[in-house]
Amino acid sequence: MDVAAPPFPPRGEGARRADEGAPGAARIIKADMRKYRPNKAKQDKSFHNEVITADIAPGAPSSDPSGHLLPAGEKGRVDVAAPPFSPRGEGARRADEGAPGAKKIIKQDIRKHRANKTDQARTLRRNETEEEYHLWSDVRARRLNGYKFARQVPLGPFIVDFLCREKRLIVEVDGFQHAESVSDQRRTEWLNANGYSVLRFWNQEVSRERRSVLETILAALEGRLEASEETVSFYSPGECKEKKRERS
Repeated sequence: MDVAAPPFPPRGEGARRADEGAPGAARIIKADMRKYRPNKAKQDKSFHNEVITADIAPGAPSSDPSGHLLPAGEKGRVDVAAPPFSPRGEGARRADEGAPGAKKIIKQDIRKHRANKTDQARTLRRNETEEEYHLWSDVRARRLNGYKFARQVPLGPFIVDFLCREKRLIVEVDGFQHAESVSDQRRTEWLNANGYSVLRFWNQEVSRERRSVLETILAALEGRLEASEETVSFYSPGECKEKKRERS
């Protein structure tokens, strides 16, 4: 007894017959649109690098690629103008290459570490005075109402004794050799001009009146201390501006 063949070929049979060239067997091949084609990629790349042009029949009005009508008899080739803005970073690159008319603004960060100043600051930390040691023990590790201080911090061409970066407050502990020092005055003016307030104490004040010193520092941190004739040891950026106005 012969078993009738199934009405449909087994799975894949049609494809096999089509490969063998059997008559009546058709095979449908679907192209993958995501497939990478090297020649197509080169064509797209060359298209973006070319200047966009439009061919215009001579003697007849037409429009350029931007949609504006051209007068009759215009040349049959129109170049599209380049975009008015340069790519991102192009201005900085031209300035680096010294192109005429290209300016590059460089802002100096006064907090940037300098090798010689860093080594000098480490030496000052090791050779701190007794007064600096006692004051540092009171303000270190956020012991003064949670305000963080650092000691012997390089700022521009100077090294300051104590600095609270959050409030931009500098605390200096000076000996009598700093009395009426012209260099200290220029140092203070430079720090004020860069947005730092400066609070100065004598060594004997830190040794004998440390509680009063800490209260004064805290008042300056909280904005309760203003530069005046009574607080001759406090110098703020606002006071620096007023002095410049008086001089001018």
